[in-house]
Amino acid sequence: MRSRFLRYALSWVVLPGVFLFSCRPADPGLVDAEVARILAHYSAESVYDALLELTQRAPANGCVALHLGRSALQQNHSRRAEIHLQHAAEAGIGADCPGGPALLDQSAGEAALAQGAYAAALRYADAAIRNGARDSALLLKARASVGLQQFDGAVESYRALLPQIPPQDWDAYVGALVSTGDLLAAVAVLGQRRLRFGYLPGQGTTESWLYQQLGEEALSVAAALLEIEYLRYHRLMPDEVVQQNLGRLRAVVEDPAALQLLEAFGLFVDQRWDQAASRLLAIQPRLEHILVDYAMAVALLRSGRGEQDQLWAYTALEPAFIVFQAYYYHLWMILSAAAEGYSLLTARELLEHTILLSPGSAAAQQSRRELGRLLGLTAEQAELLLLGQELDALAQRAVHYGDPQLLDAVIESLQLPQSVYTVAATLTLTRLAGYPVVRDYLAAAATELDDPTAGVLRHALGSRD
Repeated sequence: MRSRFLRYALSWVVLPGVFLFSCRPADPGLVDAEVARILAHYSAESVYDALLELTQRAPANGCVALHLGRSALQQNHSRRAEIHLQHAAEAGIGADCPGGPALLDQSAGEAALAQGAYAAALRYADAAIRNGARDSALLLKARASVGLQQFDGAVESYRALLPQIPPQDWDAYVGALVSTGDLLAAVAVLGQRRLRFGYLPGQGTTESWLYQQLGEEALSVAAALLEIEYLRYHRLMPDEVVQQNLGRLRAVVEDPAALQLLEAFGLFVDQRWDQAASRLLAIQPRLEHILVDYAMAVALLRSGRGEQDQLWAYTALEPAFIVFQAYYYHLWMILSAAAEGYSLLTARELLEHTILLSPGSAAAQQSRRELGRLLGLTAEQAELLLLGQELDALAQRAVHYGDPQLLDAVIESLQLPQSVYTVAATLTLTRLAGYPVVRDYLAAAATELDDPTAGVLRHALGSRD
């Protein structure tokens, strides 16, 4: 009784304040503070609705309109954003509004850019810079300049942004440099991108073309070979096809260093490590390229001629090769041959990473067998091993397509001796058993399997049978 009376009494204290706030113009400072609170505490998906509700109390507030526009932009609704931002410009932005006038100009520019109004986007970018914005406005200016084919301006803006250029903008930066005729700078930017984000498919082809235009035939070949090395593992290019491509290149190349590199790389592909290392050691002083550094380190270390400094040099290449399966495949082969300072945990992590970079390759198959060997499995058993990301991918596909047969590989993996991998497989099936179609399929499979696999499957279903 007492608590009910207390709530009733408090309602008389609180409600009049709410009534007065709703019946008179809201204080702009209080509204701006409420906008800041919403931005700080609401999820990106719910910000728009929360701000829309706030407009009922502050319909003429420019800060609310600005951030409604920002939220609409984040949801790719540029036309809706434009309406909100125009309202914000008409109402004005207070000093306490998060982002202030610079954010209004930036947002209006982004809306214009999304609709292909590049000249307007450029004007807004300049206005945002005058109002104190920097990186976001420079990026907007660079993109608008590319749209207007004002490549000198685009290069200037991108250069001022370095190294904070987003991954998706590096191609545009390279293209702008090529359009201005600065091919050497374009090559340098490709190298910077490779160090920041790793190798991207096609980058070697682009770099090879640039070097060809610059008359650097040997470097052009080195860049092309970098692309081929990627394709060997990630597009499963057979070694015989690689050798055919090398033969075609030899027929058209004239530069002596380029010809020597092609010969050395042919030996490298054939895993004739000692001969490849000798050729590459002779080439390296005359040909500075990351492909040469990589191939020489691998050949020296795989041949047994490499010392500790070569291993350190190889590990220093990792940022540029972080998405290269070949890099990690050779690394675990080198470390396993050393047979010291190579823990089981390190081995497992390295082998898993190698497999996941390109699961269908021969290197992945060999890595999976090595992982199985460390677990005491035969080569045939190792083929059944599924890693966590592979389990997740199969589970997502089975649910998405409503096809539990996609889980057969997971069920088959349960026959392996217990390990972290079989536990993960069991947990995956337990999670999926919440879907009736999957549960029925698993229950039927359990009746057809022998123990202990059937028992593991029944356990995943939560059955006591």
